[in-house]
Amino acid sequence: MTNAQEQAWGAVYRFTAMTNARLDGALRAESGMSLAEHELLATLDAHGGTARMGELARAMMFSKSGTTRLVAKLEEQNGWVARTLRPSDRRATWAELTPLGRKALATSRPVYRAAVAAVFGGHLPDTGLTRMAGDLEHVIAANGWSADPGTCPDSFAAPGS
Repeated sequence: MTNAQEQAWGAVYRFTAMTNARLDGALRAESGMSLAEHELLATLDAHGGTARMGELARAMMFSKSGTTRLVAKLEEQNGWVARTLRPSDRRATWAELTPLGRKALATSRPVYRAAVAAVFGGHLPDTGLTRMAGDLEHVIAANGWSADPGTCPDSFAAPGS
């Protein structure tokens, strides 16, 4: 690893950890949900309100077991999500955004967007942010990774959006 690689990775790692903590804190304080919970609701919404559990896990970049636990929590404790089975696809469990989940997402979305704006606001010009996004998308593509096109712009599950 070169010195430049180590410095760049350290900055990306610290930025991601600090940003996630800031977003999580803002969401918990102002909307009563964690960043992971917001991510799940936003990702489901971006998929039309419903997704197979495996598809949801991939889009969120979570493990299948972690996604299953989070969906179960949001179903049992909050009623924000419902697990369903489809007669045409008995092998898979689906997660579905409920009306309560849509209402919770409508509450958390402005909090999320304001927190993201506060992290970036005024610190870099739009040209710098565009360059940063392009550079990170280049690294993503160079590693053979791709973003799920079904994710939404107010979710960390959508790199570069």
